[in-house]
Amino acid sequence: MSKIYYAKNRERILARQKAYHIAHKEECNARSRAYHIAHLEEIKARGKTYRDSHREERKAKQREYWNKNREILNAKKRIYVLAHLEEIRVKGRKYAKNHRAERKEYYLKRLYGLSKDEFENIFHQQGKACAICGKKDCNSKELHVDHDHASGAVRGILCSNCNTALGLIKDNPKIAQTMVDYLGNIL
Repeated sequence: MSKIYYAKNRERILARQKAYHIAHKEECNARSRAYHIAHLEEIKARGKTYRDSHREERKAKQREYWNKNREILNAKKRIYVLAHLEEIRVKGRKYAKNHRAERKEYYLKRLYGLSKDEFENIFHQQGKACAICGKKDCNSKELHVDHDHASGAVRGILCSNCNTALGLIKDNPKIAQTMVDYLGNIL
């Protein structure tokens, strides 16, 4: 079929194809499934190549769609979350349990700007012990990054008890000194 003939008769050809597909729906669907099964890897490879070569274009379209339909999408998401809340919580707990190390690394970087190696270096410089009490047999769950809440600067690595104590006195040196004086008077 020549391009000129197709261009002139496009509507008629498409209507005839559509009528054929409607009349032979099962046969067409079976042929289509068979083709997809036989050529699955090739189809996947073409899709990956397309997605990789049009990444920025696809992202731009997604952003445009999101910005245009933000309210509707957020409402649908809220409805879904409310309907599946327990399922989402179970999945979240399971994920957290199975990905502890990755989550710890993520939060170290996000909250304190530390990589795992930087954390280990600070802890090693402290003699692999709590910076305040010197406790050495801490497991990784018991270790906390102590930081200045005003500047965000990391001060050291603490055990759970020392970190909690600093939090309870709100990092106030006057209260800490009062506690030392109090304990000195008792002993």
